Amino acid sequence: MKQQVLSSFGESGSDESASEVTWDEVKRPMCTLLDAPKTDGGPAEWGERALGILSNAGLTRYETAAQRAGVLVRLAVVGRFYQRYRAHREGFTYDPSVEELMQPLDLQPPRLLQLVPSDVSLGEDAESGPELGRKAFKYLLDEQREVVLDALVDGFGGRQDFFVWLWLSDRTEEEYRYDKREYWDEEEEDIKEEVIREYSDSDLRSRVVGPTVSFEKQDTYEWVMRQI
Repeated sequence: MKQQVLSSFGESGSDESASEVTWDEVKRPMCTLLDAPKTDGGPAEWGERALGILSNAGLTRYETAAQRAGVLVRLAVVGRFYQRYRAHREGFTYDPSVEELMQPLDLQPPRLLQLVPSDVSLGEDAESGPELGRKAFKYLLDEQREVVLDALVDGFGGRQDFFVWLWLSDRTEEEYRYDKREYWDEEEEDIKEEVIREYSDSDLRSRVVGPTVSFEKQDTYEWVMRQI
């Protein structure tokens, strides 16, 4: 069933005939989904990198309006995972509603319904279009979760690197500097002017996920591992 859904999203289309969803066109809705305080750095930068990984995996191309909606569903998968991760890290459980995920991306029920295989029943014929659209979205969200998370884990460099990029994605400059001193015992002047693209080296990775980390990091790491 999943392969049928993936095929309907247009992966088999040729590069010449396909368009692609870009960061510039989805930056604002993605920042909303990631609860990013600004459109650059932090969660927004993580989101842009995640979109690039999906692009490299061939998961952002489309040929029709319905297929474009399918790509946006994949971005909703990213947003949902990130919100759940942030909530767990902060000590509570949260799962955004269908409406919270659909509205920023302006997903329209008719487009979503075109992506659902004909042998999948979403409910009674008497149900309204919007309600069927929400059910179609939830179905597609669940169907796309595995392919999206697998692509992200591979693209970020594996399970541990995926966690490191998540963990550092919303660290303030002060928190990052604290982490560097905690893990590397370096002086302040040795760690300034560093950007998130440099965070995932193996030395930092081994310290972030190693045996001496705090309970918060260990608990969050174990939660992420269960999800992927």
